[in-house]
Amino acid sequence: MAKLLLQTDRLSLAYPDTTTGLGLFRQQKMGHTMALKNISIELREGENLALIGPNGSGKSTLLRVLAGVYPPSAGVIETFGNSIQGLFNMGIGMKPELTGRQNAIIMSMIGGKSSAEAEQSVPGIFKFAELEPVIDQPVRTYSRGMGMRLSFAVATSLQPEILLIDEWIGAGDERFKHKAEKRLNNMITGSRGFILASHNVNIVKQYCAKAIWLDRGVIRKAGTAAEIIDEYVNHSNKMRKDMRASLIKNDEFGQDV
Repeated sequence: MAKLLLQTDRLSLAYPDTTTGLGLFRQQKMGHTMALKNISIELREGENLALIGPNGSGKSTLLRVLAGVYPPSAGVIETFGNSIQGLFNMGIGMKPELTGRQNAIIMSMIGGKSSAEAEQSVPGIFKFAELEPVIDQPVRTYSRGMGMRLSFAVATSLQPEILLIDEWIGAGDERFKHKAEKRLNNMITGSRGFILASHNVNIVKQYCAKAIWLDRGVIRKAGTAAEIIDEYVNHSNKMRKDMRASLIKNDEFGQDV
């Protein structure tokens, strides 16, 4: 059996829920809402795992807990010494008043590089982002697309053992998107295992062999990507069909929906 890279045991995350009601009827209360509940997963070397589910199911939250962004309320995460990087919130730490070079160094260090490693990686980052002429200009003078290219280039200059991706990432114009996709593929190939949260079933089928279906913070089902995707798509189609039928029925009876 392949080496275990990451394991969680009954992982849970609760956030405070302090109000109830609407408008003037809002009242203070003490309590918690469970964002994740009893999540137990394993990622072994060479495995690519997908997280699927509707908005609000806990996919992005789980990735952020695994990456250490949110501390769990209960349960255990073990990474067995493997480095983890999440490709989400790209651009965190970017300061518009600083130059592109300074921002690249700061963001690289936030990503785990030493000061020397960060400085050494700057030329390659700007070459990939096609921003060499503006490397020493303030980021506030960059266009939105230039800023996205810089953030993407910094985030993908690292090579973690475990890679976490929240939706498939594209950056820049169509020509640069092809370049970005190739770099993401190289990161996936270079990682020992990765977890992808996505609504795009075609991307999931292309890159992942296993999948977990999350529903309101709990694991509804786990299995092969093909099996889980088929069940999830059929369930989603049935839910939409039932909703349309309900709307038509209410409309026939003149009810306000």
